[in-house]
Amino acid sequence: MRTTAPTRMYLQFAATLVACAIFGLMTTASAQQSAAKAQGYAEIHTGHSNGSLNVDLWLQSGGEAELNSFEGHSPMVKAASTDGEAAVGLYAPSLKSSAKSDRLFLWTKVGGFREIAKFPFEKIPREFFVSNDGSLVTWVETEQRGHGKWQSYLVRWSKDGGVKNLAVAGDFLVLTGVSDDGSHIVGAVPDNGTSHGFRWTRQGGVQNFPEIDDPLAMSADGNIILGAKAEHIIRWTQVTGPQDLGTLKAPGEAFAFPQSISADGTIVVGWLSIPAHDNLPECNHAFVWTRAGGLQDLGKPRGRSARLMDVSADGTVVAGELVADNGLTFPFVSTLADMVAKKQAEVKKEQDQVAEQAAAKAEEQSKNAAIAADQQARYDRVMQTGRPAQLYSLAGHMEDEGRPDLAANLYQALIDKFPDDPYTAKAIDKEDAARAAAAQQQQAQDSGQAAANAASPQAVEACIQQCSTALNSCKSDAQTQSNAAVAKGLVGLLSKNSGMVGGAGTDAQNADSAKSACEDAYNTCSAACQ
Repeated sequence: MRTTAPTRMYLQFAATLVACAIFGLMTTASAQQSAAKAQGYAEIHTGHSNGSLNVDLWLQSGGEAELNSFEGHSPMVKAASTDGEAAVGLYAPSLKSSAKSDRLFLWTKVGGFREIAKFPFEKIPREFFVSNDGSLVTWVETEQRGHGKWQSYLVRWSKDGGVKNLAVAGDFLVLTGVSDDGSHIVGAVPDNGTSHGFRWTRQGGVQNFPEIDDPLAMSADGNIILGAKAEHIIRWTQVTGPQDLGTLKAPGEAFAFPQSISADGTIVVGWLSIPAHDNLPECNHAFVWTRAGGLQDLGKPRGRSARLMDVSADGTVVAGELVADNGLTFPFVSTLADMVAKKQAEVKKEQDQVAEQAAAKAEEQSKNAAIAADQQARYDRVMQTGRPAQLYSLAGHMEDEGRPDLAANLYQALIDKFPDDPYTAKAIDKEDAARAAAAQQQQAQDSGQAAANAASPQAVEACIQQCSTALNSCKSDAQTQSNAAVAKGLVGLLSKNSGMVGGAGTDAQNADSAKSACEDAYNTCSAACQ
């Protein structure tokens, strides 16, 4: 099965067995191989990467050295088989050659490099697929037919039959899946800013495929197609027809561009187009969608922008690219768990900062409240029983402590209660100044509160959005625990293992507790945003 970018989040083996049984798909050796080759996050500093996970893993496992030994000029790998046993790519003839057309090479682990096709300048080859044994290579050729007019063809090379045109397929198309024996092909045709799916079969040729607008992958036998339609993930089979697996709706004004899907349809990867906002430029964020947890924004780790392009069949390994702060673009391969963990750590750090700020604010408010209470108590006491000297002295202290309003009241009380006292003459001189200072202080406070009120809706919304993101991630983890508990219980029942069944019950209770803890954490987080 041809698959592309990221993964299901840390699903345990027992849960994977049950999920595969439900969806009628088998975990492939290529998925296990991908997981074994990728450990954590690694950038690929080579010009040969094209965003395909199979290609990136092929390069990392000896393909780079193979290309260095290639005799042609500027070889560029376009596709690799899921097991790493075959690869295809384009190259220019040797600089000493008089030929002026691009060539298509096939590499197999057994036979090495060989040329299998030539392309004149007017034809543009795209979207290559190669079978595991290297006996079939499928691609699209597009050529210009007059000004602004194009014609595309489905083309195949086979070990026995050479190069053949399979079909004329309209102005332009994108190839996204080919069955192992080449009898089924799926893809999309752009149409006025949108797209619609198509299928090719040996019996029926090219046909519209309205069930899915953006096919992302096809099973090895061609009987299962996974993709997107109207912001929903769709699984189609020959037997059941289309099945809605869940929504891909992005938050706010962001728009999701799905690029790849796992073999069982439970994980989709791609990128979110984030419009410019709050003086921040437009950018892309990597995302992962899981059937259990919905869409999760993975952000743009270590750069200005990030996109996920491909995912392994088992959903554990992804390939993508990031635009670094210096503007350079770097392909990367990573386990999905590593990317999710980094995003969770980032969210937790932000939550901790919000919590620290809220705690500091609460401490400051408590401190100020204690000071204000002490000031008010002294003020009330002296206002009731104080003599002229006490009134005058406390008024001076209140000015020094930043309470000109109380100072002005004390001066006024001295003037009113003791008009003939020597301190009254001094109070008359200071009362007006204190009153003016109090009015100026109140005006400054009102202006500051108005500015805070004007800015707070955006700040509160952004803070609550961070809390919501953390809640979704937390609930996704809890759901994964619950799924694993169910799987463990089923395996225990099937194997008549009472200990395993009992352990599954405990795991399910822990998962329920984790869900409750997620809600409690969200309530605490959102309260701190106010």
